[in-house]
Amino acid sequence: MDYPEITRAQGHYLYDGDERAFYDLISGFGTVFLGHCDKTVVEAVHQQMQQYGAIGRLPSEIRRRCFELINQLLPDSHGLDVIGSTGMESNEYAGKLAAVVSGKQRFIAFENTMHGKSVFTSSLSWQNAPVKCGQNVLLPFPTEETEEDVLIMLADCLKSGDFAGCYLEPLRGSCDGAIASLTFREQLVALCKQHGVVSIFDETLTGLYRTGPLFMASELSQFPDILIFAKSIGNGVPASCVASNIAQFHHQRALKGSTFSDNPVACAAILATLEAITERIQPSEISRVEQTFVGFQKRFEQYGCELRGKGLLWVLACRSEAQANHFFDTLISHNYLVSKFGENIRFLPKMNTEASTIESVLSLLLTQAKVG
Repeated sequence: MDYPEITRAQGHYLYDGDERAFYDLISGFGTVFLGHCDKTVVEAVHQQMQQYGAIGRLPSEIRRRCFELINQLLPDSHGLDVIGSTGMESNEYAGKLAAVVSGKQRFIAFENTMHGKSVFTSSLSWQNAPVKCGQNVLLPFPTEETEEDVLIMLADCLKSGDFAGCYLEPLRGSCDGAIASLTFREQLVALCKQHGVVSIFDETLTGLYRTGPLFMASELSQFPDILIFAKSIGNGVPASCVASNIAQFHHQRALKGSTFSDNPVACAAILATLEAITERIQPSEISRVEQTFVGFQKRFEQYGCELRGKGLLWVLACRSEAQANHFFDTLISHNYLVSKFGENIRFLPKMNTEASTIESVLSLLLTQAKVG
C-alpha cells in the first residue's frame, strides 16, 4: 500500500485530498516535535520573514538571541559553533573540524548508523556506500553480546594514531533501534580523550528530549568533544546544530558556514520551538509513552520481532520484510503513518503523544503478528 498524497497538516494529523485524517508517527522524520503547524512556531517564522529572511551571515539580533538560548542547554565546557540546515551538513562540518584539530584525515564510525547521505557522511554509515571516502573504518555497532569485543577493536584503532575523529549515533534510529550502552558511550569518550581523537556524538535524531533526557550525551560523566543536534529543534524548519569544546581559532580553517547557516528564519523557529518545549514538556508523559513501548517488548518477542528504543524513538525490527510490509499496510488501512525501511518500522511520536494512542497502534500490530 502506498502513502497518501498529503494536502495539509495540523497537530498530530496529516490529511489527504479527500480530507481523510492520518495519525502521523513519521513526524517529518523526527523534525516535527511539537506538532504540525504549531501556532507559536508559524507566527515566529512569519514575523521573521516580514523583517528579513537571509542576510548572508551578517550579525543579527535574532542570531545572537538564538545562540544565547542554545548555549544555556550546553555544559560550560561547550558552545554552539554553527546552525546548519541538516544533520548531514553538521556532520560534514564536525569532520572538517576534527581534521583541522588533529591534522589527520581518517575517521571511525559504526555500521548501519545514519550520519547523512553525502559522499563523506554515507561513508560513515554503510559498507556499501556508493562512493568510498578516504580510509574510514566502520566497526560493528555494539550490542550487549559484542560490546567488549567492539571496545577492543576501537582501542586498537585509536592506538594507531591514524584517526581524526570517532562518530557515534548512540541509538541506531534509522536501522533497528539498537542502543549503545551507557558503559560503551562512556568508554568511547574516555578512549578518544586518552588517544587525542575527537569524539563526535551525532544526536541529529536523538537530541532535544526525543529519547527522554535533553541529550543522550547528558547521561555521561564526560561530554563528547563535538555534539551534533537536533533535527527537531526547528519543528519542521530545516535546522541542525554543532556544539563543541574546540577553540574558536580552529573554526575558520575548518571552513565554517554556508549560504543558509545561522539563517534568521531558522533562528526564529528555533527560539519559538525551544520556548514552547520549555513551557509544555511533561517528562512524566514521555516516560508513560516509553513504558507503553517497554510493556510490549516481550509480547512481540514471541512472534520473532524486536521492539527497541528509548523515550519517543522506537523501532520494530520484524522477522522478515514481508511481515514489515504487512504491518505497514495494516497501519495505513487504519489511518496511521509510520516510516518503514527493510524489515524495520519506526515510530516517532510527538512530544504530547498520549500513551493510549501508542497502546492502540502496538495492539493492532500484535494482533496481526498473532494471525501470521
